[in-house]
Amino acid sequence: EQSLQKMTLELSFLRGEVENLQETNTKLMGEINNCNQSLEIMTEKVEVFSVLGNNRRVAFTAVTAQYIPSVYYRTDMIYPNVITNLGGGYNRATGVFTAPVSGTYIFFTSVVSWDNKSISTDIVLNGNSKVRTFADSRGFNVPEHYVYQTGTNLVSLQLQVGDRVWVRKYSGTGYIVHSTPMHTFSGYLL
Repeated sequence: EQSLQKMTLELSFLRGEVENLQETNTKLMGEINNCNQSLEIMTEKVEVFSVLGNNRRVAFTAVTAQYIPSVYYRTDMIYPNVITNLGGGYNRATGVFTAPVSGTYIFFTSVVSWDNKSISTDIVLNGNSKVRTFADSRGFNVPEHYVYQTGTNLVSLQLQVGDRVWVRKYSGTGYIVHSTPMHTFSGYLL
């Protein structure tokens, strides 16, 4: 009988221990869930900051006063005078911008026609024309004065690393040469 009482006491003690362990286990599970939720939130924040940190500042503006003779239709334009080249994507020797990071970019170009002539240029992505400018100073017939007309265009492009963008002369003979650059090519990462 003492042995039975002893076993009953031990069983009662063990039941109490099991209940304590179950309570502790429930508390620990709650703390683990809270830690997991905090970890998920922190991971999301790190991902956001990582994405923001990886998006370098990219922007360029290049200009030219270089003449491209009228016989050169569909000739790639080169803008050798670089005003800004953040991120190093623009190559002054080739006139080509190469995307250093993926993202959405804005590109802008302007050309000036003169002397009763016209000019048209394209913004080109990897060999494919995306938008065209057109400047036409024909038909003004102003004696002893030159008439200048400006053509501009802007395009938003989704680029991957290594995509190439440039300006191509499409047609025309009215490309003005001046000591002050009037022809521009610019782009920047949004």
